Amino acid sequence: MKSKFHTPHDVRLMNIGSAILLIFFVLFSLFQMGKWFSLRPVFNIHGITIIGDVKHQSVATVRLNIASQLNGNIFNVDLQKTRDIFENLPWVRRAEIHREFPNKLRVKIQEQYAAAIWGEEEQTKLVNKFGETFEVNLGELEQENLPILNGPVEQSAQVWKFYTELKPLFDAVNIPINYLELSNYGSWRLDLQNEAEIYFGIETNEKIISKTKVFLETVPLVLKRYERGFQDIEKVDLRHDGGYSLRLRGVTTQVKEEKL
Repeated sequence: MKSKFHTPHDVRLMNIGSAILLIFFVLFSLFQMGKWFSLRPVFNIHGITIIGDVKHQSVATVRLNIASQLNGNIFNVDLQKTRDIFENLPWVRRAEIHREFPNKLRVKIQEQYAAAIWGEEEQTKLVNKFGETFEVNLGELEQENLPILNGPVEQSAQVWKFYTELKPLFDAVNIPINYLELSNYGSWRLDLQNEAEIYFGIETNEKIISKTKVFLETVPLVLKRYERGFQDIEKVDLRHDGGYSLRLRGVTTQVKEEKL
């Protein structure tokens, strides 16, 4: 009979240990070679391609300013940090950063769109179409006659949303909204471009919209009675339930007392 040969236990352990050491050595060698390869000068960042919205950006100036802040090469450049650098530029809302081998970055920029002025006119904050505030040099602003929104800055999105709900109602009577404000106490008021003031008080958006529709549907009868138009409205108070108070230019309900 043939006898089976069994490898001694200590020899098997030695072979396993040798194999593990060999694998470790190969992996370490590959790692070192990869590290050496990745650090070759050919992979240093040599160019930045900028696409997207660059209306308010000088591409050459952006490249020059950003390049001095970039560290690393195409393999180890911090994309998050690079994105933050771009998004700190004026007028930049979002930036997407992609690697382009062997040594370039591709940046897609989304610029801010100014939809309104935030706060007082002498301030430098604007509101975009998402209701977010951002700060720029107003001298670079191209749009004219932007509405002014105001309120607690953390509620800018709420103010913008309400403005977009009210705007079509007043545009329909050709008197655009000039100013909309949310007070710290939660009450609303707006100014129209004909300098009329409208007070809404503390109400839900839905209730204010409903009251505004009733006002715009019924006020033409009042204006006709006094031979006035929308441009003659000075002040409207919609804080009343079931009605509103109205002040018109050149119209008074006070009775003059006659002297005896």
